[in-house]
Amino acid sequence: MNNIEIHIREICRLATQANSTDESIDKAHGLNTELGVSLGDENFINRLKEKNILEVALENYLDQLSKAEIEVIHAVMYSGRENESAMYMKKYFKDQNYQKPDYKRKILEKRMNLVTYLGHGVELAKEGSINLNEM
Repeated sequence: MNNIEIHIREICRLATQANSTDESIDKAHGLNTELGVSLGDENFINRLKEKNILEVALENYLDQLSKAEIEVIHAVMYSGRENESAMYMKKYFKDQNYQKPDYKRKILEKRMNLVTYLGHGVELAKEGSINLNEM
């Protein structure tokens, strides 16, 4: 397993735990997010004030990655989402002048589906004989 795959595995672990923690926090505040929430609901407002420490852990993990590493992980994520080559996705976002904070924000925005997107992206890279450490 290469370094990028190790990072992806850890990101997936943290995202899964953060998603589970969100569900627990929602439940503790009496929220059923399956049905939607009212923005003025006091329980919802209180929920927004509560920090998910595992989401913070995921943010911190992404912060410690190099720009090159986060670019590849971001490309793999979009590869899995769009069913495209990770090489193509990396070039596409580089051409958009993305910076490290942009890549990080996009990864965090996809947290709920991150495991699926990254898993599929890694599969596509393997099928295409793409070495993620050499992208």
